[in-house]
Amino acid sequence: MDGNLKKLLFFGTLCSVMKLTHQTGDIPVLHEFLSISGLKKTWTEAQEFCKAHYSELATVFNMEEVDGINSNNEDMPETLWIGLYDPIDSWTWTTEAMLLDFGNWEDGEPDNEESNEHCVVMTTQGFWKDRQCGLVMPFICYTGTGYMMVTEEKPHPEASIYCKEHHTYMATILNSDDNQDVLAIMQAYQTYQEAWIGLRRDNWKWIDDSNSLFRHWGPNQPDNRNNNEACAIVTPEGTWNDTKCNEEHGFICQEFTEVTPPNETTEAFNIDVLLESDDVFQKIERRPQ
Repeated sequence: MDGNLKKLLFFGTLCSVMKLTHQTGDIPVLHEFLSISGLKKTWTEAQEFCKAHYSELATVFNMEEVDGINSNNEDMPETLWIGLYDPIDSWTWTTEAMLLDFGNWEDGEPDNEESNEHCVVMTTQGFWKDRQCGLVMPFICYTGTGYMMVTEEKPHPEASIYCKEHHTYMATILNSDDNQDVLAIMQAYQTYQEAWIGLRRDNWKWIDDSNSLFRHWGPNQPDNRNNNEACAIVTPEGTWNDTKCNEEHGFICQEFTEVTPPNETTEAFNIDVLLESDDVFQKIERRPQ
């Protein structure tokens, strides 16, 4: 499990942003978790907050994500709400009402003390406990934002249509961090192959009309060999090549959930990026125009 941690200050509220890769069926997916440690809410309020500003309270798919969240977040509070609850005698994730198929309960949990514990927190050790939903504590949101590797091989035009119909666009890569994210998705897939991205020889423009000038061509690329190479692939080394658009490859789609910074009343009203790059906040906000 690859993890990547960055910290942001949203209107004075410290958030830790963790990028982790998990497997959804046969498809590796990159998602971001945001630990909202500067706000405390009931479980219901936290879920409403995450839905309004990100996507959902965090869904934790496997032990690797538990370890990734905890190892990448040294400042994590003792307990945080996650998106697991018990609406009708069955533990369910808020994400599309998914039933629980993975659990990491602390010994003796869930115990439903006083028959009034129907929501779940995660501790700094990664264990889960059921708690009263009306308690007030920090929480982890899940952005639902990321790249997806589609392993069915298609020509570039068909891959582009598939991404538009099922996601948003083929992958746009705005900077070296994005390129590493795409490479991580390819590495997460066991056969590790070349993959189409959303760049084509129309003055080498991105399909979603992004105006980024970032490029990561391999040596002597693009070369337009035989005057017949008009679409871009990412290689296993993370560099890009131009090749024939009618070749069949797996491809990377992207999904972006619109992010609105929290409109919470706090002492500070400026957004400050605490780590290295101004494009961290831009990356979370980025979506097709």
